[in-house]
Amino acid sequence: MKTVLKIIPFALVAVLAATHVSAQQPAPTKKPATPPAAAKKAVPAKAATTEEAPPRRDRVMTKDELRACLQTRKNNDAEAAALKKDQAAFTADYDAIKTEQAAIAKANDESRTRTAALSAERNGIVNRMEELKTIAANAKTDPDRAAYEAERLKLVDRNRVHEEEVAKFNSAQQALRDRVDALNAKVGGINERSKVLNDRVEPIQNRVEEWREQCGNRRFREEDEIAIKKELGM
Repeated sequence: MKTVLKIIPFALVAVLAATHVSAQQPAPTKKPATPPAAAKKAVPAKAATTEEAPPRRDRVMTKDELRACLQTRKNNDAEAAALKKDQAAFTADYDAIKTEQAAIAKANDESRTRTAALSAERNGIVNRMEELKTIAANAKTDPDRAAYEAERLKLVDRNRVHEEEVAKFNSAQQALRDRVDALNAKVGGINERSKVLNDRVEPIQNRVEEWREQCGNRRFREEDEIAIKKELGM
């Protein structure tokens, strides 16, 4: 018995360590006065554009902006943790399948060896039957006939034992076929789980990268962070 089992390779997700926003000293409410700039020649004002300039990264985030960043980070961390938990469960099941695969391969090797031994015994019984035919034909005296009968009974017992061994072997073969069928079903399931998990990796990494772009190394008020983290249960 031979079964071909194929398992899709599984790429573990990299550690999704988010770049945390860094707390700064509370920003002053007023800027220090600066000397008046020297008068410059007036230039025509530029026409107003409909697009708003993106917020400067050195600007202190508002409380709402900080809340959005912290909530996103919390969501990303939760998704990454859930993915790693599912990956750990997948790896355990994957290893169990590989162990069962190896056990079945060993059982198949033992089955082939046992098949060869049973076939050799069957051939031996058949050959002995042919020999006994010759012995029976030449048994002319009572001692010869008695010797033949003793050998015949020995062969009958030998054949009975062989048939019992064949029945045990066939039963074991059916159990092995059932194991192979169950393993193939598990392989199909693990392949599908592998695809689902791998499909989850890139979107999470993209969201983390997007968070870094929008929230990483931004300035905020520390008292806002304390209040929002309490609010979000972080």
